[in-house]
Amino acid sequence: YERLAKAYPEPYEAYVGTTLNNLGALNSKTQHFDKAEEYFLRALEIYERLASQWPDVYASNVQMVQEILRILEEKQDEIRSLVEEYLLKAKTWMSTYSEANRFEEACKCYEQAIALTRESLTDENLAERMLEYGKFLHDNNQYHKIEAYYQEALSIYECLATTCLETHEAKIA
Repeated sequence: YERLAKAYPEPYEAYVGTTLNNLGALNSKTQHFDKAEEYFLRALEIYERLASQWPDVYASNVQMVQEILRILEEKQDEIRSLVEEYLLKAKTWMSTYSEANRFEEACKCYEQAIALTRESLTDENLAERMLEYGKFLHDNNQYHKIEAYYQEALSIYECLATTCLETHEAKIA
């Protein structure tokens, strides 16, 4: 549809908007909220363009996608809060010196935060969590575990740098 919409915008652009909206819904259902947001934003652009020409037909689509984006932002905020909770638990475990298994429990909390971030937040958020966990492992002399986390963070930042060099170049260096 995208190729057809470029060549013949009027009849096909609405199909592209609908398809993007459906992809956003699918990614939202599977809790890939960062991808869902991208699809919904692209759909919104199309619906806004169409609504400027045919407001009676497409204004409701604009409102619907704006509401979905608002709800999606709330869900992402909830997940960010949950990730922060796991990170706080990890730090709390490490400050509780009387507990024998404090390091293992802290690692579990970090790993839960990373898993949740991987599922639902942006790649940049994931790279930040990887670096934070890597530093935690380094501070606790767990050198054999660190490289995989730093390598994944580096890969993410290198990929992000190709799309937005100015923002992410410093993180690669």
